[in-house]
This record gives sequence, C-alpha cells and structure tokens, in this order.
Amino acid sequence: MELHGYVCSVLCAGRAEREGIEVPEYAGRRDRVIRRRQRWVRTAAVAVAVLGLGTVGGWVWSKWWGSRPRTVFVASVQADELSSWELLRPEVLLSWNAREAVLRVLPEGRVLWRVPWEDGERDELPRLLADHPYLCWLRGARLFAIDSRTGQRRWQVELPSPVLGVRWDDQAAVAVSGQGRGPRTVTRVELATGAAKREVVIPTPVPRPLGVALGSETRPARVPTAADAAAFLEEDPQETDTAPPRHEFYPAGAEVVEFQTWLIQRNISIREGLKPKEAPSVLESDRLTAGRSWEAVREALDDLRRARTGSVVKEDRSRYGVRLRRWMGTGPTEWTGEIVGPPWWVPLRSVDVLLGATQLLVFEKSGRLRWTAALAFPVSPEILQQAETAGHGWPCLEVGPHLCVFDQGMLTCFELTTGRVRWRLPSVGIARVHEHEGRVLYVCTTTATVDDLAHPLQVKLLDKPQPLLLKVEADTGRVLWRQARLADRCFPTGSYLYAWWFSRGMSGEGTFFNLYRLDPRTGVPLWHEYTERWPRRLAFHAHRFLVQWEDRIEVREFRSH
Repeated sequence: MELHGYVCSVLCAGRAEREGIEVPEYAGRRDRVIRRRQRWVRTAAVAVAVLGLGTVGGWVWSKWWGSRPRTVFVASVQADELSSWELLRPEVLLSWNAREAVLRVLPEGRVLWRVPWEDGERDELPRLLADHPYLCWLRGARLFAIDSRTGQRRWQVELPSPVLGVRWDDQAAVAVSGQGRGPRTVTRVELATGAAKREVVIPTPVPRPLGVALGSETRPARVPTAADAAAFLEEDPQETDTAPPRHEFYPAGAEVVEFQTWLIQRNISIREGLKPKEAPSVLESDRLTAGRSWEAVREALDDLRRARTGSVVKEDRSRYGVRLRRWMGTGPTEWTGEIVGPPWWVPLRSVDVLLGATQLLVFEKSGRLRWTAALAFPVSPEILQQAETAGHGWPCLEVGPHLCVFDQGMLTCFELTTGRVRWRLPSVGIARVHEHEGRVLYVCTTTATVDDLAHPLQVKLLDKPQPLLLKVEADTGRVLWRQARLADRCFPTGSYLYAWWFSRGMSGEGTFFNLYRLDPRTGVPLWHEYTERWPRRLAFHAHRFLVQWEDRIEVREFRSH
C-alpha cells in the first residue's frame, strides 16, 4: 500500500483509470508523504526567511530611524527677547514672554489659546510657579491662575508691595512683603482655589553672638589646625566666614513655617587642603624627564594653589540658633534649638527637615520633632544654595516610606517614621538623586574618593574624578547598574531615561554638550548627540523633549518606546 495504495500494481491502477473506476486516495502512499513533507519544508523555509528579514529590517529601522528623535516643532527666538518655554505634557507646549502667554498643541504646533497680560508689556518676565491644577503666575505684586485648557483666568490675588520673595509647593504659594527690618506681611494662597490668608509677623530680636563685645569690630579667635594658616587668614580681617542671620517663610501643608536663624558662637575649623609636599621636589631635582612632565606640571600647580590659598580649607562649625514658628493653623506653635553649622530648612511632602553641617532633624507638619540623626559627612553648601534658589534639587527626598539623604560622601536611606538606617551607599560627589516610581533611584555622582574630600585643593590632571550614573534599588540600596564617564546629569520620565553632560576642554575653553537616551534596564546608550554649544534650557516629558538654543526652540520625539 505504501507504493500503490488501494490497488495491487501499476497495471491495476491503469486499468481502473481506463474503465473509469474511482479509487480512493491512500494518505500513507510514499509519494504523497514525500510531497507533503516538501511542502512543509518550503513553508518553514519561507517563514524563517520572512522572520529573519523582518528582524534585520526592524533592527535597521530602529538603529537608523526609530531610535533617533525627529523634530516635530521648531520656532525662532530672538536672542535679546525675554521668553521662556515649558513642555507641560508630551502634547502641550507653553511659551510666554513679557507681552503674552501662548499654549500650543503638538506635533502640529497649533495655537490652542493666546492670553495677553492685562497690565501690558513690562521689562520683567512673569514667573511660572506651578502648572497643576492651574497655571499659576507671579507678575510684579500680582499672583493669578490661568486654566490650561481654556486660557481663562481662574483667580487673582494682589500682594502687598514690595514683595520680598515667593515660595510654593503642590498646595500653596507663600509671599512675603515688607520693608527693611520691619514687620513682614505673609500671604498664603491656595493654588486650587485662590483663597488667601494674611498674617503680620514681627521679627523676634535675636541675641548677640558670644565672644563679640558690643560695638567691637574685632573677630573672635580662630581654631587653627595648620600652623601656617592663621597668618594667611588674618590678612583679610573683614572676611565673612559665617552664615548671615536669616528670616524666611516656607509653605508647610495648611500652615506657614517661619524660619529664623542667628549666630550663637563662631567656630571656624581650619584643616589642610593639600597633601604635604613630596621631598625631593621633581622641579628642583635632576630627575625631571619627559616622562615625568605631567608630575612636574601638577607640582607647579599645587605650589600656585598653596601660595594662593595657604593650602587650608575653612569649614563653618559655628553654633547657630534656630527658631521655628508655624502660622495660620489653630495657633502659632514654636520650636527653638541650636545646631552646628549653617542651618537649612528643607520642606518635603509629609515632613520637614532641618539640616546642619552633619545634623539632621526631621519634623512633622504639625511642628513636632519626630527624630534626629547624624550624617557621615557634611552636606555640600553649593547644592543647598542651588536648591534654595531653584526651589528643588534638595539633598533630601521622600521615597515611599523612606527618607533618602545624601551628603558629600554618602547616600543614606532612613525609615521615615523611626529614623532607623535601612542602608548606606558610599559615593563621593553626589549632585542629584531622582526617584522613579517609588522603586528605584537614579544617582548623579562622580568617581571621586574619600581622599578627594580630605584634600579638596589637590590638583588632578590625568586622574580627575569623572561623572558616574548609578541605578539603585530603593528598598535595599543595591546598585543595579553604573555608567562612568558618560554624563553628569540624568532625568527619568515614564519609560524613558535621558542623560546629558555640559563640559569644557582641559584648558577651560570650548563648550561641549552630550545628550543621551539610555536604556533604563541596563544603562546602555540607545542614542547620542554631540554639539559644541550649550543649550539654554532642557525639558523632558516621556518620548518628547525640548531644547532651547540661543536662536530657536526645538521639540523632538522618539518613535520607538
């Protein structure tokens, strides 16, 4: 049957065909099996070829087109015009200048609404305080909100003049008005409704610092740790090396925190900032060769810095008084204490943090002190000053039930309720930490070591600390991946991770800008762009990002996710 099926031979098959007898097909005949097998082989080969070509074509498209952003919107900008641009959402672009505000829909760039300012054109640019639930602006002494969907004005609050400063969070904006050292008028405005409350606060007098006589201009004695440093520092008797008194107001939930600081006792710690000179000197010996030229240059630069700075580093370890008063609640509550090092107030989502040099005090929104802790290293004053100016980028951030704090050499995760340390991650030079979805942290740090902290004035030429990006598991502190020498800043948004680096040449000349899109799972660059100029501003929102140059605005998008 394998050869002839239901007939006995070829002769029988021919006779059946001549006589018109229908013989059923036998599926197990050898020729039928071979033909079916050949059909399956051909079909499988075609499928594999199509799949392979599709894979190669997809890789080529992703490599050369899909992974590269395309420009969806371009607008010219006059170099001397005061203007600002903000990517509110991937499909919404907001721009404003001294005359008007304009909202556009992307990618077509269609103008959704255009709102001129009611008081006409001014020399100052309105300040955008918040974009949710409304677009909240500060223009002169006027605080107002515009609905981003319609362009209609929702509320407006006139502030007492002159306005000394405005701070805000997700719930409210707090404006401070007054003149000189007189009373302060504090206005708290709900961003959702525009409801305003005012309180007149009279600054509380602070005591004179210890060790300074009334009317005397002499400075208290220093605390030197290097024998040759005191004479160098005394060359400028008017030098200010302590933090000035502060009287600030911050939003804190439904209340306003009055933050007042003053100097109690001055104490400047002085330590060596350079390593001791090696003997014998390369420059003064007969061992100077071409192979040791970099060593000679470094030694010469160290000598120049030693002559300019005295090879010492000053650290403010003075005692400061702190007074915290909460207003606009059931009644003013007050906390007074002292801290070592310049005090800084960091308002967070559910708690507030008072930072000193290495001290950490965590307060509830009601004003009760919850817990205190000590940091391994001082917090960078530059990072604190930048965060105070920008209103974000503090060295403290809430990540779910944890509080993460970074200083000059350590990232520490505390339990928010008890202050117990969950984990520590040693890293020198942390500049920013981004939380993403409550599960991971992206840490912008450097490859510097503790020795660089101990000798910050030491000149490094070929072994300079390089930028380093880390992805850290928020619950355990485990490093998931690291990328060195790539970028010094990053920003996660949705399923995208962007990174960039503003740099200069070795001699300080030239401007170089590198922008990357990284794979959040591995940290491997998916796309890279290099230009020899710095943009004025960057903004990222999911698959679209904004780049503001001197002469134009570009909005680009990635096609692939």
